[in-house]
Order: sequence, then structure tokens, then C-alpha cells
Amino acid sequence: MVVHESTLVPMPDTIDYEVGSMIACGTSTAWLALEKLQISSRDILAIFGQGPVGVAGTMLAAEMGARVIAVDLSDQRLKLAKEAGAWETVNASNVDSVEAIRELTHGEGVHASMEAVGGGPTRKQAAQACRVFGRTVLVGERGDATYDATPDIIHRHLTMYGSWTVSKFGMEDCANFIAEHNIPMASLIERRVNIEDTVEAYEYFDKQTSGKMIITFD
Repeated sequence: MVVHESTLVPMPDTIDYEVGSMIACGTSTAWLALEKLQISSRDILAIFGQGPVGVAGTMLAAEMGARVIAVDLSDQRLKLAKEAGAWETVNASNVDSVEAIRELTHGEGVHASMEAVGGGPTRKQAAQACRVFGRTVLVGERGDATYDATPDIIHRHLTMYGSWTVSKFGMEDCANFIAEHNIPMASLIERRVNIEDTVEAYEYFDKQTSGKMIITFD
């Protein structure tokens, strides 16, 4: 794609094209959500959904010092999340994720949560998993959400954010953070697929059990 040079983001020398392509999409999306939450080493953070955006958030937040509880339905994705630095994992197909998170936090709940699924139930769970004066950010797109406003939001003193894509300046900040902290983002790439096998690649990814996939033109 030919674009004007003003739209391009310079990459540090240690960031290759594949990681750069990740930053230009899901990784920087996770970065902006974490920035809005002001994640630090003081936080326990629950991330609902460990697809490419969620697991990038897990890896970045762990590097920021947070203890990350990764939530997903796929053991394969939860294994990847653990390798990416998750403190604990919760398979929501086996347990009530909110109850499991409360058990891990001595009944308090997490300081912050990120919803990277785009589902009504997980959006509500992301709110309910937070402790009083917690923060939650919605990243996953589409779908509806229904909250019981008083217990889920008002009595919880909950701060809610919406977060979407990021500006090119945010992408540059994200790239610099990854380079400066030597974060192995490439380890999240599960499969590289040639352009001729794109249909097969999308069918595989649609199972929602894999890590990041890269389509190449080799």
C-alpha cells in the first residue's frame, strides 16, 4: 500500500517488520488501553480474552510490573498467556471467572480489568471482577452489554473507559517501550502463512484458540 510519508511511524532498529506490523494493529491497541488504566506495579489486572490483543496486553502489563490474571476459554491461549507473563490464568469454560478472580485476590477483586472479547457477559464480568474504586476498559468491539448499575458500577465507584485504535504517536511510544524493555513480542506469533494460504489461515484463526498469525508474501 502506498501512503504519504507523514503517516509512517519510524521503528527502532531492534523492531523488525513482523513486530512492527503487530504494533500497527493489536499490540498498540492493548498499549493504549493500559495507558488509560495507568497500569503499574501496584496493580492486579484481569484481562478477559487472550487473543492477539489480549495476550499483547498481558505481555505489556507484566513488563509494567502488574500481576496479570488472564481469562479465556481456550487452554491453548491460556498457555500462551502464561508464557507471556501472566501471574495466574482462569479458564472461564470451567469456572465462574468473577468468583475465581475474587479467590485469587482474597475476596477483594482486581484493581483494573480489560475486556478484549467484545461480548456482553465478559463486559459485565470485567466490571464485577473489579474491587471498589477499580477501573475497567472496554476494547473488544461489537455486541451489547447489560449492567446492574447500582452493584456493578455505582456502589463499586467504578471508572469505565472505552478504547479503540491509537494514533501514530501512540504507536511510536509503544514501539519504543518494547525496544527499550527488550520485550519478546515475536514470541506471540504462533504461525506464519504464505499469502496463497490465506483462506486456510483465516479458517484456522476463526477457531479462536491460536496466538498471533502473520501472513507473508515470501
